[in-house]
Amino acid sequence: MTQTTAHIIIDLNSVATGVDIRDQRMREVLFKTDVNPTAVATVNIPPSLIQNATGAGTDTPITATLALNGVSKTVSTNVSVS
Repeated sequence: MTQTTAHIIIDLNSVATGVDIRDQRMREVLFKTDVNPTAVATVNIPPSLIQNATGAGTDTPITATLALNGVSKTVSTNVSVS
């Protein structure tokens, strides 16, 4: 089995914190969605992550690249594959 790459596209205009003015400021000031409406997370999924899925939803640490406003950074997180 070969490694799989996932590209997750995040619509930054979908921010919904429950506070309208905060949502507006996040879109306009923080994310600048008028010129950068999306962020992209790219993660390489090792075959072992899929092959070892047991249905139990075990947390597995991964690293991903997050591209936002023209800047890409590596981030670490946990995923649960079941």
